[in-house]
Amino acid sequence: MSRMFNWGRLKGAGWHLGTIVLASALVAFIVQTTVAMPAPSSDSGGPVRVVRVVREDSGYIFDDLDNFFGRNYQEVPGLDATLTVPAGKTYLIVARFSAESSCYYQGDQQYKFHTDYCFIRILIGGLEGHPIGDFAFDAPDRQGNATDYETHAVTRSRSLGPGTYRVRVQVDATNADLRFWLDDMHLTVEAYEQ
Repeated sequence: MSRMFNWGRLKGAGWHLGTIVLASALVAFIVQTTVAMPAPSSDSGGPVRVVRVVREDSGYIFDDLDNFFGRNYQEVPGLDATLTVPAGKTYLIVARFSAESSCYYQGDQQYKFHTDYCFIRILIGGLEGHPIGDFAFDAPDRQGNATDYETHAVTRSRSLGPGTYRVRVQVDATNADLRFWLDDMHLTVEAYEQ
């Protein structure tokens, strides 16, 4: 003999079931959000020991950039600085780069993907400065043309022990059809004793 489920019993308890479902969904959301978000990192340093400034007024067009799956970083010519951390010391190296830029499609191509962008990375002693990861410095406008000039900036840092280190700026893009134009560039490198 089969028993029939009594839906009437749940009617009065419906708000309990709804509360449990809502609470479970909220807990799942909070756990997912908490797990997905990395904790910020921090560092500190004392007095400034070294400052290097490199400026470039000439514009550069980078047009041999690779796609997202095959990185083809290109160095910004002449925009690098070298500094030395003395024996027995550790320095916090902070590198700031700013430039007027335009990220656009070659030829008559129009806006393709909202995920296309031109990005910058700063290498400090051959390693990418923190935070590590793609930094979308600029993106094509909806028309994909080169008339969208803007000034953008990025700051990266890394702690390093004794040695001589080169700080350099590199560019790439997510789409081989993109051109990346930079002008009026400024690289500032500061070393703080730790």
